[in-house]
Amino acid sequence: MINTKFGSNNPEGGFGDQDPRPKKTHRRHTQHQIQEMEANNPEGGFGDQDPRPKKTHRRHTQHQIQEMEALFKECPCPKPKQRKELSRELGLEPFQVKWWFQNKRNHMKTQLELHENTQLRNENEKLRADNMRYREALGSASCPNCGGPTTIREMIIEIVVAAMEELIRMAQMGEPLWMTSLDGNTTVVNEDEYIRTFPRVAPKPNNHFKCEASRESAVVVMNHSNLVEILMDV
Repeated sequence: MINTKFGSNNPEGGFGDQDPRPKKTHRRHTQHQIQEMEANNPEGGFGDQDPRPKKTHRRHTQHQIQEMEALFKECPCPKPKQRKELSRELGLEPFQVKWWFQNKRNHMKTQLELHENTQLRNENEKLRADNMRYREALGSASCPNCGGPTTIREMIIEIVVAAMEELIRMAQMGEPLWMTSLDGNTTVVNEDEYIRTFPRVAPKPNNHFKCEASRESAVVVMNHSNLVEILMDV
């Protein structure tokens, strides 16, 4: 026979000796204790919750910036010996000089890319505007004294417009139309992809005829009209 007793020796409602650990009691600080802790810790923390010192960010002085700017103009990527010598002269750590030059190079690179992108975008807009103007001029062109059939004039207009569209598309497209050459220095056209992209203007197969095309991207100091004249002067 099993004799079972409930609640006689365990007024908390447990059974047997399942959890003999005493319960934790949470006591709130009195108002006097809180005032004492605030007076001893004016930063607002209590106890040793965060003993780590706060990081302080110091800006470079105007003299330090001027000296580093002067060296950057002569040598954007100084050697460790130069950085160490400059840091000693300016009262900085070598890693501070290193980070300043690294940030300066990244900033200059970003500014140069933005400038080049702006120039390319402006040239692209000019080419589009010229394309629309030439389209309108060719569409309204008339020659009553030419005497030739109208179909020839329409054919010429169609060829010119197709050539302009091809030039713009080839300038904007990348792979797979363009691929890197074996030497890795130039970009050449993929002839198979060119035939699929422009089937109407693709050259007919000929054993005695070889077609090659390459391209290069650069920023030149001239307007688009002069550049086109130079490229057409062959």
